[in-house]
Amino acid sequence: MDEPVYLQVDIIRDTRVFDNKGVQIGKIDDLLIDRENNRVACAVFSFGAHLLGLGNKYFVIPLEAFKYGQHGDDYVLDIDKETLEKEEDFDRNEPLTQTKLFEAYKQYKLKPYWEK
Repeated sequence: MDEPVYLQVDIIRDTRVFDNKGVQIGKIDDLLIDRENNRVACAVFSFGAHLLGLGNKYFVIPLEAFKYGQHGDDYVLDIDKETLEKEEDFDRNEPLTQTKLFEAYKQYKLKPYWEK
């Protein structure tokens, strides 16, 4: 049995994210921690390729929605650019609510970790 690989947040941050067609659609900007449950709640995904992130859209996405990519240490997200362009983004200046996080889990058809 292979040993699990544990990654530091600094390694995951700025990891490129591709769609299923192999097109880079953004990067993982950060991880949000659930202090009450002592686990990663979600990733903050930065969509767009603007200089210094200005004008990018941000989304909270369950880490389980990302699949390990075929481009080295990159990730693949099963969503296309057009869908992300239409989606309402996450306001990073507001605290994340469990309602908003639940919506993200529901969108990716994942059971929230607090219900497992």
